[in-house]
This record gives sequence, C-alpha cells and structure tokens, in this order.
Amino acid sequence: MSSSQTDLGGYGVSVAGSTGQPEDRNQTETTTRPQLGFESTPTQPALSDDVSAARETNWVVYTGRYPHVFDAARLGFGIGHREDSSYQWTPAEVDLPIHFLDNDYEDADLDRFVDRVFELEPEIAVIGDITDPDTLDEHIDAAEEVWGSFPEMNLILVPKCRRILGEIPERFVLGYPNGNSPIQATDIASHREWRELPHDLHILGGTPLSTLEHITELTKTYITETPPANIVGLDWNGYQKYAEDYGDYLSTGGGWEQNLRDEYIPKRDLIRYSLLNAKHFWARIVSDRLTEIALVEHLGDWRSLVLVLDFSVTHQKYIGEAMVTGFRE
Repeated sequence: MSSSQTDLGGYGVSVAGSTGQPEDRNQTETTTRPQLGFESTPTQPALSDDVSAARETNWVVYTGRYPHVFDAARLGFGIGHREDSSYQWTPAEVDLPIHFLDNDYEDADLDRFVDRVFELEPEIAVIGDITDPDTLDEHIDAAEEVWGSFPEMNLILVPKCRRILGEIPERFVLGYPNGNSPIQATDIASHREWRELPHDLHILGGTPLSTLEHITELTKTYITETPPANIVGLDWNGYQKYAEDYGDYLSTGGGWEQNLRDEYIPKRDLIRYSLLNAKHFWARIVSDRLTEIALVEHLGDWRSLVLVLDFSVTHQKYIGEAMVTGFRE
C-alpha cells in the first residue's frame, strides 16, 4: 500500500482551530457549519530526525463497511475489515481492495484465519493475539506458510503475555493493543520496554488522542537515549460509532465536535467529516503518506464539501492514486 501513496507536501488543505474534547459533551457551538480545516496551516513542534522517522507510518487504516470504507479509501486511508466480516455490499461499479485483515481475537481460529488470508490476499494481516506462550510456535509456522506464498505481506503478531516479548522473530510487526482489548499493551510491558524491542509496531485501535498519547511515549526523546520505537501503522473504526451513537464527528484537534447534532446531518456525512479531519490530524503528526487527491483544492466551504464528497458512481470519477480499483465512470 505504501507504494501507492504520495507526499502530502502539496496537499493544500489546512487545519482550522477546533475545541472539541472527547470528555466534554456539554460544550455549545455558535455555528452549524462543520468545523473543517481549510483556512490555516497546521503547525507542529519541530522533531529530531530520529523521532520524526519513527513516527512516519506506512499505513493508516480505517476498517468498516461500505460506503464508509469507500469514502476512506478516496481520502487515502488503507481499508479493510475483520476476518468474520466483509464490506457487506458494494455497487457493481466499485471493486474495493482489502489492505488490512484483522483477526477475531475473541473467537480465534488460526487455521480459519490463514484460509481467509489466502482467500483475500490482504497487504497487512493480524495473524493472531497470543495470550498463551505455548501457541507462539504454531503462529510462527502459520506465518511461514503465508510468507511462502506472499513474501511481502506484513504480518502482525499481538503479544498479550510478557514471556514471549523477547521470543518473537523480528520479521513480524508487533501489534500494540490500544482498542477494546481487555489486555492493553502497557499491561504486559512499559513504554520503555516496548521501545527496546527491535520490531516495527502497529497501534491497534484506540481514539486518535489515546493513540497519539502512546505514540508520543513510544517515540519521544529520553535523557537515557533509549531509541524510539518505529511506528509503521495504526487503525481505528470508531468514527462510525461516534456518529451513530452521539451525532459527533472528529475535530482536527483529535476531540469531538457536537455542533451539528440538531441539524440532522446524515450519518455518512458525519463520518466523512471525521475521516477528512482525521486525515489532517494524522498527516501532521505521524504520516505524510496519506494519498493526495486533486479535488481537495476546490473545497471552499462545507456545502461544496458535501457536493464533492457525494461520490456517486454514475457521476464521479476516482481521482488520485489507485486505492480503489476497478472504479468506472
């Protein structure tokens, strides 16, 4: 996927101030316009070269169903779903790739997952969560089987017991649990201990602000000169939940905007606002690799955004890198 992504240097879209905080659900807004960033250039404190390199991800993934994954792919996100799910439905005109395949860790079956990998051929796959150290060897064997046919596939192994941390081959990307898992990354090792591992890390789940908190701890400069962890990817699908359960969308600052709750904005639009603001949020923090789309420079206000992001398969043509294949006019 990283080979099909482009530099955001000429992206041309900037981030307006936004005050939404995830804990504050009582704030009021004076406008019914979506708080989207088109007016000012985002700024971040200068980082040292090693920290900047450690935070430059290869993929930022949104998992879900159509049409939201379609909107996400058009904005440059990697897309995917869990092994026991699918995109549920897509129009005949749209052929969506599967960049990322997650496992069903609550009902894990390694043989079933490997079968799904061979069926779907994702670029990134979470091959398993290991809570029992005795299952490490079978996960390694399964990975070798996959790599025998797909040597370039990124396989993520999620350690959920301390004993195996030093035993996982370096070829695996380590999954860093940060979502709904009852076992979190810091339950089995400190940030410092995660940093000391030689593996690349993928942050599994979590809101943007919680993910940023962990990325900061994993990469910031220590006076002890502990090298930063190398963050290669992250994923989350919570934008849909916030839109459907609360009527909220992500702000460019990582919190949540509530100013459209009384406007009865379609949930799809709220999710698209979240995805667009998430693109700004992550692009200025961890990645300049989210795909640039030419349509962005035309987004003058929220009404044109709604029109431009109304990606009717009969009237719009895909613009940008081929993140969505098989799209026809």
